[in-house]
Amino acid sequence: MKLDNDLKNTQMATDTGCTSCVVFVTKDKIYCANAGDSRAILAKKDNNAVPLSEDHKPNNLGEMKRI
Repeated sequence: MKLDNDLKNTQMATDTGCTSCVVFVTKDKIYCANAGDSRAILAKKDNNAVPLSEDHKPNNLGEMKRI
């Protein structure tokens, strides 16, 4: 609790938060879960990138509607 209080009083803490991104890969499926603005991207052998998640930012229209 002391750390929380100390951080509350610093400029750095005005735009910080907590995020998580987890990817579970099986033989034939990829599962992805995220919270916050963490992002997962699949890098393919052909140099293409496939987004596996979307950021949860309140300034994104879809996220604003969900909230």
